[in-house]
Amino acid sequence: MGYFELVQKCRVRGGILRRLIVESLTPERFGMSSLRPTVLDYELGITPEHDDFRKVIHEFVEKQVWPRSNSIENEGEIPSSLLREFGRMGLFGIPFSPEEGGVGKDILALAIVLEE
Repeated sequence: MGYFELVQKCRVRGGILRRLIVESLTPERFGMSSLRPTVLDYELGITPEHDDFRKVIHEFVEKQVWPRSNSIENEGEIPSSLLREFGRMGLFGIPFSPEEGGVGKDILALAIVLEE
């Protein structure tokens, strides 16, 4: 049971015991930085596969997207050849299962693509 669950459980019960328990439940006891969770309180779980995926996407963006970025911005349109390449790489279906026509990667893989 985590910090927030314990505090909530103690709030349901009343009296001095509740106050003592809540006061003793500091975020630090649970390895958290504050009463409100921040991104630092969660482990992202980046795997070597995520890192390899990031490298592939980064290389693609560097070679295919950046050289065309000025014309994309000026024309307000992404070339169809680039969109086809996105589709070939499965970038439109990252978080969807193969049964749904996607590639079945997790939300972190989607964040990697969006960030690159």
